Amino acid sequence: MKSKKHFISSLQHYLFLAIFVCFAISCSKDDDETNTPVPIPMGDVFAFVDLNHQWIYDVTVSQQGQSKSAVDTFAIIEKMNDTVFMVEEKLNWVTKSGTISYWMKNEGRFAECYNPNGDYPLLYLKSDSKVGDMFYYIIAGDTTFTHRIVSLDKTVTTPLNTYKCAEIEQLMPGDKNYKRTIYINKTYGLVRFDLTWKPYGTLMTQVTQLKKVNF
Repeated sequence: MKSKKHFISSLQHYLFLAIFVCFAISCSKDDDETNTPVPIPMGDVFAFVDLNHQWIYDVTVSQQGQSKSAVDTFAIIEKMNDTVFMVEEKLNWVTKSGTISYWMKNEGRFAECYNPNGDYPLLYLKSDSKVGDMFYYIIAGDTTFTHRIVSLDKTVTTPLNTYKCAEIEQLMPGDKNYKRTIYINKTYGLVRFDLTWKPYGTLMTQVTQLKKVNF
């Protein structure tokens, strides 16, 4: 009788352990699923192009085995007309005064322009873009940059969040050592840039990742 009771007691003990282990594994699995970031959807309009919007980025530049960090800030500071906006960029190791560029949002297109009139737009993305689409930036008959849509469903994680993005490859036909990859979410804008270049014969890489927005 004692042996039978001991057996039942042991069985209950191991059953309890099995239930506990299954529960722990289940909780661990649930925790893993909970901690998996859900990407912010791509969106269908270029809502990020609007007055007073600001982006702050972490920047890491590596060259010859050395790395340097900085903070880069983009801010839309003026609306030039119905479609063109003035953008000021401040990279803290380059200059205290900002550099100016112009963004255009027009008829389902997002582009960077040569001037406030919207001349010579370099398209980044269209609302109906397809993988493989190519855009060209041409001034005075010369192609300065090309953009190619690599993906429209790329998951990109930055210090701020995880996003679904369009992946765009930027090349300079006149410089085979230049390649910049740009990741754009139509709601939050440019969330990451990856640059490789040999400006003086030495390979340089730069990673720029979004860490804060004000909208």
